[in-house]
Amino acid sequence: MHKPFLNRYKQAWKNLRKETKPVVGFEVWFSLIYAVVLAPLTAWLLNKLLVSGGQLAVSNEDIITFFLSPLCVLFILLSIAFFLGLAFLEQVGLMVISLAAVEGRVLSASSALWESLAHFLPIIRLGLLQAMVFGAASLPFLAAGALTYVSFLGEHDINYYLSAQPWQWWTVLVVSGIIFVSYLVIAACLYIRWLFAIPVLIFENARPAQALKKSWQRTRYRILALGMPQAVWWIFILIASIVTTLVFKTFFAYVLAHAGLKLAIILPLVVVALAVIVITDLSWFIIGKAIHMFLIVDFYRETVNSKIKVHEESRVLKKLSPSILKRIGWVGVCFALVAGIAAGVAFLENINFDRHIAVTAHRGSSLKAPENTMSALRQAIADGADYAEIDVQTTADGVVVLMHDADLMRIASVNRRIQDTRFDELGEIDIGSWFSGDFSNERTATLDEAIKLVNGRIKLNIELKYNRPDPELVEKVGNII
Repeated sequence: MHKPFLNRYKQAWKNLRKETKPVVGFEVWFSLIYAVVLAPLTAWLLNKLLVSGGQLAVSNEDIITFFLSPLCVLFILLSIAFFLGLAFLEQVGLMVISLAAVEGRVLSASSALWESLAHFLPIIRLGLLQAMVFGAASLPFLAAGALTYVSFLGEHDINYYLSAQPWQWWTVLVVSGIIFVSYLVIAACLYIRWLFAIPVLIFENARPAQALKKSWQRTRYRILALGMPQAVWWIFILIASIVTTLVFKTFFAYVLAHAGLKLAIILPLVVVALAVIVITDLSWFIIGKAIHMFLIVDFYRETVNSKIKVHEESRVLKKLSPSILKRIGWVGVCFALVAGIAAGVAFLENINFDRHIAVTAHRGSSLKAPENTMSALRQAIADGADYAEIDVQTTADGVVVLMHDADLMRIASVNRRIQDTRFDELGEIDIGSWFSGDFSNERTATLDEAIKLVNGRIKLNIELKYNRPDPELVEKVGNII
């Protein structure tokens, strides 16, 4: 039996209207679960990143090295599996809510949550299996992307390619686009072929591997028939979200433009604007997920002959019955609400609405003079900026100089890396003409010279550029300061 697109959407929307309350309640539950899980994992990851670097300043190289370490690769794999499992658990709850709507009854959010928790371990195993397959499928594409980057963009600093946009840059964009689209097609096909894995797992009591196999068999030759309604629906949700966001942004921009410049007025307006936009986008996302799962259940029901059964409440352990879960949920929501109000009050009490707003000149006054030069610092002082942000790194002979990129291609069209160039050699290279002929005499400045120039007339925000491993940079900058 193959229904037209429109009939499927109508039925799914009808089911959503019946089950609006449990869907919203269930999504609130899972939002709390995601928050509880995300916070400690994020803190652990940041702590590990700092500890692995062995210093307070974490460089790009430290981050890359950490994420390529066996421990972090394992952590990422397990995290993907775990969050896929959480997403699948969320889908389980929406599925049973959808089935309840088909049977003409309304299922409570707590009962849907119990049904999800009852399948926690097999769902996590299913998530691990899919994470491994998706990860394995991505390896050739990642390798192709890395090879493309090294082959075309590995010679110079990336900022040169971003600025000059030579033919190598456009070649990488085209090739990377082809690689990315190719992987998306493969991933989308895998997703469609496993579309019924979750319902097979929970409604047919299959093992994770069996669920994947059965789903693969039942979706054969149906990739377009199954995927097109989902794709059309999510495109609609995306467009609706963008349109409503633009409408609210335009409205609030108009209001803010006529609200004056008092922070006591602007701040509440900004908070209200952000809240309205976030809540609207979240509402569209929840509607999108709910209809998405209702469509999957509709497709799945066409592949089974017997009636689909959901766990009866008599099987629920008394300690975690739906009624108990409902109470826990309300307590959690109330606690989160009270904590949020308390945090908001504390935040507002600590705001000085009359405080001075400090202005930072990025890389000096880089709009009017070449970045990270003495001229840029002089211009920042003349402009009345409070801070000048500058980037520093060391030359081949250990001199701390003002420079952002790893090489001189972007600002001097000279193929020399800073780490391989002595300071006296830098003194012979013009780093101002790229900006304007009026700065043709501009040369690379040292941090010593910058500090002597500003002499209290402006504060410096010194960023350490680790374009290469440089364990002495922190100590040298500290000594100069």
